[in-house]
Amino acid sequence: MKLIEHPHVLRLFDVYESRKYLYLILEHVAGGELFDYLVKKGRLTPKEARKFFRQIISALDFCHSHMIWYVYLQD
Repeated sequence: MKLIEHPHVLRLFDVYESRKYLYLILEHVAGGELFDYLVKKGRLTPKEARKFFRQIISALDFCHSHMIWYVYLQD
């Protein structure tokens, strides 16, 4: 994950592990999380929604082309 560089993928700088915790040192994003932005702003205009959608699809395509997948398994 440290080798991945894409403008729409959060950068992972380092990982530290103790017996009890796993620490991820991530890139700081000044604008905050997209979810918080959507809650605060409410409904997006179609133009703004397309902008975010394109960024998400671009990031997913980049990750998938580099064999990076996310699978969530629930107990």
